[in-house]
Amino acid sequence: MSGTDYLVVLFSKQPLDIDAIGRSFMGARGNFAQRVEQAVGRNFIRPQNAKYEKNRMAYIAQSNNANAVFGLLLAIEHR
Repeated sequence: MSGTDYLVVLFSKQPLDIDAIGRSFMGARGNFAQRVEQAVGRNFIRPQNAKYEKNRMAYIAQSNNANAVFGLLLAIEHR
């Protein structure tokens, strides 16, 4: 079956209200990444503020916000 599956892993030092984030995601507009950012809210670390490793799945994302949340987003296209 063709289409795209999406996966997001949220990293946070603080507990997250994943149910509230899920409800907000369902009501958000835009593409997948924009909806994740809207759902997490002001504590979200934008992808352009992270440094990604080239040949492995690794990143560095720093923030002075104790409630910061980073999202690792993955889109898998099926053909």
